Amino acid sequence: LGRYYRQRAIDESKRVGELRDQGFARLYGGVYSVHTCDWDDARTHLQEGVKIFERLGDRFRRQSCRSLLSNIATAMGEYRDSRAILSEFGPDAEAAWTVSVRVWLLAGMTTLDMFEGRPPAAAVRRMAFARELGLHPAEGYLCDGMTAAALLRSGDVEGARRIAGKALQNMLDAFCTMGSAWNSVSAVAEVFLELLERSQRHGGRDQALHARAAEACRAVSAYAARTRICRPRALVLEGRLALAEQRKGRAVAQFQRGLGWARRLRMPLEEALSHLGLAEALADSDARGRHYEQGVSMLNALGARPWGYDSMSMAAAVASEAETAVVA
Repeated sequence: LGRYYRQRAIDESKRVGELRDQGFARLYGGVYSVHTCDWDDARTHLQEGVKIFERLGDRFRRQSCRSLLSNIATAMGEYRDSRAILSEFGPDAEAAWTVSVRVWLLAGMTTLDMFEGRPPAAAVRRMAFARELGLHPAEGYLCDGMTAAALLRSGDVEGARRIAGKALQNMLDAFCTMGSAWNSVSAVAEVFLELLERSQRHGGRDQALHARAAEACRAVSAYAARTRICRPRALVLEGRLALAEQRKGRAVAQFQRGLGWARRLRMPLEEALSHLGLAEALADSDARGRHYEQGVSMLNALGARPWGYDSMSMAAAVASEAETAVVA
């Protein structure tokens, strides 16, 4: 039904609308297509939107289209293309026409840093700057989880836990359906899971931390139920939680579901993480080896070293044995 009305709006804008109407139809068609992960359609609509808004001199909406095109490239593992779009706006997105677009672009830059495993200093600085811009509560979804992840990566455990707790409360108080927040929303659960896994490796049994991790995973799954772009990652997170709870059967099931969704939505980072989760959870050693090699190979091809996943035992193995596994 959504696809029907998307196309109907575009057709009607061409038939009876003005150029601005055609631009709006393309922009909203692109937004809808991003939410449903119809990447090819989304690109077509947004590229047309860029041309129309350029002709109209509408910088805000042209930049909105470009920002969404960057998000698509990131989700599809095309990090170089995504960074090329973001570079149009300057290192701190200073060429953005509005505060909202600037926040979206800063979030996009930070997402790439997280996926490529870059040092966290720039991300910490960007997210602090974004907060200084005066975020609308909805825009907190774009930044809070990534802020917590950057703080944890830089060694500020208490700061990370505090910001992640605030972000989780925000998720519970006001439901978010903004697709561009998918990585930051996921990062909230990733922070709590990483802290839980660290505690367990040192023999800890922090029940309060376990409860927060489980609550965060449920919140991400609720978000993913309405926001398709997040479904593969939500399943990976559920698999991680099941591993932490020593429920390997459930972990296998969730990682397998994550793998299926990642392939269906053409999201290679989530596909690689699902393979690595199965390499941790499966009982059969041959199957573990195959999934491990596939996951490592995909990460290497992407140039990805995502934050928060080297805290898991299988991701630590990826970091130390990647070259050997690929050669083998």
